[in-house]
Amino acid sequence: MSLYLLISRNWKRRFFLTIWLLVCGGSSVKGQSLTYATQVGYLRFYQRLGGFVPEGESVTVGQVEVREATGSMGYLPDLTDPEFADLSYEIMDGPSVTSGHATIVSGLLFSRHYSLSPVVKKAKFYLSDAKTGFLQSESTLNWLSPSGPASLGVQVLNNSWITDPLDIRVSTQLNRRYDWLAEAHDIVIVAGVPNNISEPLPPLVSCIYNGIVVGVSSGNCAHGPVLFQESDGVTAGRCKPDIVAPMPVSSSATPIIASVATVLLDDVAIRKAAGDTRFENAQKPIVTKSIIQTGANKLAGWAKGDPADPTDDETYPLDFRQGAGQVDIDHSEFILSLGKQSPGLVSWSGWTYEATIQPLDSRLYYFALNDTKGKRLSATLNWHRKIRSTGEPYTIDLATLAHLQFEIYSFDGTNFTLLQASRSPVDNLQHLYLPELDPAIYVLRVINVGDVPTDFALSWATLPKTEQGVTP
Repeated sequence: MSLYLLISRNWKRRFFLTIWLLVCGGSSVKGQSLTYATQVGYLRFYQRLGGFVPEGESVTVGQVEVREATGSMGYLPDLTDPEFADLSYEIMDGPSVTSGHATIVSGLLFSRHYSLSPVVKKAKFYLSDAKTGFLQSESTLNWLSPSGPASLGVQVLNNSWITDPLDIRVSTQLNRRYDWLAEAHDIVIVAGVPNNISEPLPPLVSCIYNGIVVGVSSGNCAHGPVLFQESDGVTAGRCKPDIVAPMPVSSSATPIIASVATVLLDDVAIRKAAGDTRFENAQKPIVTKSIIQTGANKLAGWAKGDPADPTDDETYPLDFRQGAGQVDIDHSEFILSLGKQSPGLVSWSGWTYEATIQPLDSRLYYFALNDTKGKRLSATLNWHRKIRSTGEPYTIDLATLAHLQFEIYSFDGTNFTLLQASRSPVDNLQHLYLPELDPAIYVLRVINVGDVPTDFALSWATLPKTEQGVTP
């Protein structure tokens, strides 16, 4: 038997800690625990907000699963489990037997006692089968229609699965379809990586641009740089994963990130319902991704690109195993809570969304730090690649990626000094990290060095140098 510290809630969002003895194993949700809550900052989050935390009530979550075995096994969780008693759901790709894998993933996504978002009211379940399910459901998703895929009616879409269709054309189409869904309908798409550290990242769904790709905090999983090239030569060399979570396998780490995204989106909905106009575009997936990455804690050994090669730090924005680091829901929600800020003078932490930045244009954000004892700075710039289709089956959907760069300067009253730059030519994000700050005026600069305009999200945070309990 194992001892677990569980966080339990009810519909009134009361909070209490319970010591629970569990027998691990099987497909039951009860084989999980919330011991990870401290590691991802949830207890600090709960205490900071006095217990009245957003828990996902306004968000519809989608879960995509593969069949556990051909013919005999299914893709649906055990929806008779009491942990899902309050959940309204839609089965999108036909009936099936219960999947233990899907049950565990669902438990971390929206179960009553084992998830960070336990009050999700509605979920949709999809099969990832390349012949009959989510990926090629033409009538539902307008497969390759020039007008784009139809809305799924979800705000978060979890993918705790991977595959390689072996046909580069098919992989290209499906990757771009995912990217199109995220961009067209503001869906936060969360996807895992293989658990084999020596395995290359497969095309689906670990190589998408417009999603959050998740690894495990221990580093024992597949990682970048991305080797897969789409059928027109695009994508190789990017950093993946984007973020990590303290779980033993990526199938469990992925719904942790999806649950954090659900909490942040529920927070946005609550603030917008209260009439706060600073959150008008906070539901954008690039805003959510940026804030999650900026709030992350760097674990031991974090370094951009090759840790032994400091000359690659401008071209690789993330650590190949940790991404931006280990997720911290308290940091991220605090950044979100400050509301959208405009270029010019900004607070020490915050975020913004800009509807467009033209080629050769730039944006400046500056703030003054007087007391920086024990502080570090993290900042992330995110944008989507844009997809459009010819409408012809198995043609190459057309993908356009803007090229933004990101810089931070200090200003001593006389001179500007470039402290760090992120200039990846292939990623659709840039990341800056200063492990220690001196008193100064700091300037963040976003530059469009490419030839196409784009929208972007930017977030930054002055964080404690270290946090308790964030080890894997």
